[in-house]
Amino acid sequence: MTHPPDLFIAIDEHGRVLKDEVRVEDQNLLQSFFNSIQVTDRGALVAQFGETPCFVEAFDAPWVIVDIDFSDDRMILTNTYGFSTQGLAEDCYFDEWDRLHGTNDAKVPWVLNRTALEKFFDLLDEYDDESFVIAGKRYIPTAAFSHDPKVQNSDWWTNVYREEGNPDWNLKVPHPAFVDTFPRMKQPRSRIMALGAGEGHDAAYFAEIGHLVTAVDFSEEAIKRAKVHYGNFPINFMQADAFKLPKNYDKNVDIIIEHTLYCAISPEKRSQLVQTWNRCLVHGGLLMAVFFVTEKRNGPPYGATEWEIRERLKKDYILLFWGRWRQSPGRRQGKELFVLAQKK
Repeated sequence: MTHPPDLFIAIDEHGRVLKDEVRVEDQNLLQSFFNSIQVTDRGALVAQFGETPCFVEAFDAPWVIVDIDFSDDRMILTNTYGFSTQGLAEDCYFDEWDRLHGTNDAKVPWVLNRTALEKFFDLLDEYDDESFVIAGKRYIPTAAFSHDPKVQNSDWWTNVYREEGNPDWNLKVPHPAFVDTFPRMKQPRSRIMALGAGEGHDAAYFAEIGHLVTAVDFSEEAIKRAKVHYGNFPINFMQADAFKLPKNYDKNVDIIIEHTLYCAISPEKRSQLVQTWNRCLVHGGLLMAVFFVTEKRNGPPYGATEWEIRERLKKDYILLFWGRWRQSPGRRQGKELFVLAQKK
């Protein structure tokens, strides 16, 4: 594709395809669509919908598998519509909810639904917590995400700022989703915390319109730059680990802003990040978030799915708004999810 497409085609958590929220029923169109899905080098899903290029907005993996068989080390995978694809058993991995994932021969992700997962285990010779055996051959699932300990070091993030000048995540302006959405919410003056605030562009937007803002970042260089840009704004700038915030923030924040922190931390700490939101937000407080929903298992930034994000939020939050952001800047197009959620 020579330029970003203007068409967005959704795939829901059951693997059903929707255009403008209407189910697509044309089997020929659907089969060519699924066969054309690709993952770009930036982690977006793209495809051809008839003659038109499109972004694919998959709630979970684009191939939701309802049936599975084996042929030697190859997995024969059938999706909701009865279309088949293939992948290698050695490429499988389990997520933290014990769901089995992998990629097909085109490197497009798939996930087994509950029925297919039950059949998968029925077809195995044997399995344990570390491996499974198919036709006498043992396979060890890969990790869901690559582990990179450097992201837990504040100096590493500072060096990224210094070496790259303007890192990819830095828009130099507040995210347009916040600017577009927040004024229509008619919020009273609120205590707002931006975690992973970077150079402070989002924090400055909320401070400028009258809110009490704390901007937190792990990196000394990020906070230094934020103060250069917005030192005259009424913002409390704080260099700190988001997982080690002072006790005085417990139940003392009305709104938390999430933008590029969830994707930057080690994925195994995501549940801990949700607990940080929980401890800081007052009852009825709001989470305003822009998440990257990308197919990217190494990072940072690390990818996520809408399914995963919903699972992390559903226990403690009421989901007020949930939708793909379709006016994303630059190479973010097709990869952003905007969420507004209220703490229970």
